[in-house]
Amino acid sequence: MTDLVTELIEQNSKMDKPVFFHAKMPAAKVDYNKNSIVKFSSVLNNEGNIFNHGDSVFVSPVTGVYLFSWTILTYSGKSINTELRVDNVVKATLHASLGMAVGHVSVSKTAICRITKNEHVWIQTGDSYIGNGFDYDAGCTSSFMGVLIYKI
Repeated sequence: MTDLVTELIEQNSKMDKPVFFHAKMPAAKVDYNKNSIVKFSSVLNNEGNIFNHGDSVFVSPVTGVYLFSWTILTYSGKSINTELRVDNVVKATLHASLGMAVGHVSVSKTAICRITKNEHVWIQTGDSYIGNGFDYDAGCTSSFMGVLIYKI
């Protein structure tokens, strides 16, 4: 996966305007209700300045094919259901449900989507659980990234 993302970033950097973002959650345990936009407020990369850290929504600057990936860190006794949404349409889901003696677990999902210019993309909790438990442990936290693979 790392090699693929590196190759995509290199291809992206040859475009007129690179499009790439990578953001993570703050260093804290957070519980979200159902159908809540997950806040990834710590921005690590934001090429093209297209990811809004205030609302954690990406707005596509061009029509193209994009790769999105998100990782969720949760902990014992918690369940999380998340969705990648494009203009409020679910494009992919990620689910983790842990027993009481498991500890900390990260799960990831990758999706490739055709996105039209000015469409909005975000990660949201699903409608399965009231207390979606996001964790922070020894520098590890949940994250969200996206990269333009090619313009259409």
